[in-house]
Amino acid sequence: MKTIKSSPGIALLLAVLISSLALSASLGIFALLFDQLAFAGTAHESTAAFFAANAAAECVYFSHYIDKLSFVTTEQVRCNGATISINGDDGGERWFTFDVEYLGGRKSCAQVNIYPGSDAGSNTFIMRGNNVSCASLSGATNVIQRVIETRNVVPL
Repeated sequence: MKTIKSSPGIALLLAVLISSLALSASLGIFALLFDQLAFAGTAHESTAAFFAANAAAECVYFSHYIDKLSFVTTEQVRCNGATISINGDDGGERWFTFDVEYLGGRKSCAQVNIYPGSDAGSNTFIMRGNNVSCASLSGATNVIQRVIETRNVVPL
């Protein structure tokens, strides 16, 4: 009768090899999921910043077409339920800022810069939305900003 030699070390080697392959595959999947979660958080903050820029654009459009402001002088605008003074020089660059408040009390900063055009009454508006409030904008880290630029070429 023939005797068969068994190699108990090969089973242990295969078990370690399969375990290490499974561990490295699961670590790779975890790394992908972690990156996707971080990206989803950035997308959420980007959306808040864009909505603040869009609120600033709506404020400018409302003030221009409904309140009939020409933005030639430092007038006052009505934005987000408040009356806001326009800062700057008459006939030069002007700006104003306000907070956009969302449900739950979160605030995002909306900034508007107004640059006079070459024709009377034509202006360039640059609306910036930030994912943090105006009060905490200067000391904040990881601020996400979205910009909308528009021009009005038809004076009122």
